[in-house]
Amino acid sequence: MNLKRYASLVLLTIPLMAQTPSPFAISFNGMIANADLNKVVSSNNLAGYGLGLNVHRTVTPGLDLRFHGTLFGIKGKVGTGFDNVVRPSFSAGFDLYQEWNGNYVYAGILGTAWKQNALTATNYLFNNTTAVSTTAVNPDGGNNLVGNDIKWGFRVGIERPITSQWSVNFNFTQSEMNKVFNPSWFTVGVVYRFNQ
Repeated sequence: MNLKRYASLVLLTIPLMAQTPSPFAISFNGMIANADLNKVVSSNNLAGYGLGLNVHRTVTPGLDLRFHGTLFGIKGKVGTGFDNVVRPSFSAGFDLYQEWNGNYVYAGILGTAWKQNALTATNYLFNNTTAVSTTAVNPDGGNNLVGNDIKWGFRVGIERPITSQWSVNFNFTQSEMNKVFNPSWFTVGVVYRFNQ
């Protein structure tokens, strides 16, 4: 899914957001690399950004089922195939979203579609070749090292309301990428919930 299609999807949902209260929210996030993601990105600090759309369905008062989709970009190291930040990846899933002491805690599963450019994945740990030179042999035999399939993961986090519509969030996400790397990251951002 490219950026234009994702933006069109967001625009198509605007008439639905006119409901009172609206189940829709958007989020803007910064990604901070952790563990294996530090081996992929070119910076150990702010590793990427994300723009998300959330849809809440109330299960019981104080407990929601939240469906989410996030378009995100990371600046990968040269040779990983993630070195072009304008090729955004996409993740989607659902959370259980529970009110707790004036905040909201959430946890859920997600699938991530990494947007890797196989042509620029010259590092043997990120491509499916068995060897790229006589000194760089892939010990894993070159199977399943490109991260372009749907990869599974989970996330847990906390969201703190600032106003009835704005809140800040912090979460931890763990995902598969390929046979070698299982990246994780922290996300810090803001959430805007429509018509609350």
